[in-house]
Amino acid sequence: MEGPLEPEELSSRLFRHTPSEEENLRGNAANVFEGRPKRVVNGIDSFVLSTERMDRMLDEVPSSPDIDTATLLHVKKTTRFQYHPMHVHNWIEFGYVFSGTCRQHVNDSTYDLIKGEVILIDTNVPHSIEPLGEDDIYLSLVVEKSYLNASFFNRLARKSILSEFFVNAINDRARHSSYIIFHSSDSHRVPLFFNELVCEILDPSLNSESIVDNLLSLIINELINVYRRDYFNETKEGGRFSILPVLTYIEKNYRDCTLESTAEHFAINPNYLTTMLKEQTGQSFKPLVQTQRLNTAARLLSNSSISVEEVASRVGYANMSFFYRKFSDRFGMTPKEYRDQTLISA
Repeated sequence: MEGPLEPEELSSRLFRHTPSEEENLRGNAANVFEGRPKRVVNGIDSFVLSTERMDRMLDEVPSSPDIDTATLLHVKKTTRFQYHPMHVHNWIEFGYVFSGTCRQHVNDSTYDLIKGEVILIDTNVPHSIEPLGEDDIYLSLVVEKSYLNASFFNRLARKSILSEFFVNAINDRARHSSYIIFHSSDSHRVPLFFNELVCEILDPSLNSESIVDNLLSLIINELINVYRRDYFNETKEGGRFSILPVLTYIEKNYRDCTLESTAEHFAINPNYLTTMLKEQTGQSFKPLVQTQRLNTAARLLSNSSISVEEVASRVGYANMSFFYRKFSDRFGMTPKEYRDQTLISA
């Protein structure tokens, strides 16, 4: 029995010339999107791609029919040595520079992505790719929008107020410009997780669906970390007040912190703190504390056998009726129902 696809073998496979690349090197490059329909998007004439007509994997590797997510998650290597003209698609794309560089034009902007960087491109965003060279490998992780929305961002957002802040920030930026570049070239985790994900998709193991799901979750979590660093640098360079230390403080002191004690800790006026919280998170102090308490309660319910009453007490609730009401408002079910659902899905 052959062993699983290893990252070293993956690298060799990716650098191997595909038939299309061989034709391009012989000077026989064709329009990569020939025969596809076109329409004007954001004032740009663009080819229209859809998952129904997409080559679903690397040229020589078919999609696995054994993975339920196979129709929702694909990987494709961008063909080298030819121009990929302006196009839009009906999926979300995580573009990853496996090796070398990649120059992309997105709407009316140009970006030179380097090894290890990731670009998240939403549906219906015109973009093109300049010809890639011998050492340039650009992978597209193609994700159906329904798969990403249902499985990941909502789940990640409920871990803490800090993760919720960054998930919302990423969503807001994506809604505004429809793409985000993650400066992840110095992250050691992004290439590790991406390589393992691609290997698993191309050579599925016994529990492939769960592995793929969790690897994508790990990638997004690491991209949130990268975005957090970029956000901190942007606020620091711009001389703006950063709310991140405040959110971190609330995460650690949610049981007994108050607006006044938090403002005193940071040596700022409580009214100014309220203004900054509303401006940068859309919420005031009390709802943020409430969210952190409820997220922690949900985690305790999922990962321990302590009673609901003890959970409420640990996160700072003395009034059980109030706790039940707030928990149901946030999660749409009682604490017991939440615990039972977690046990069923585990």
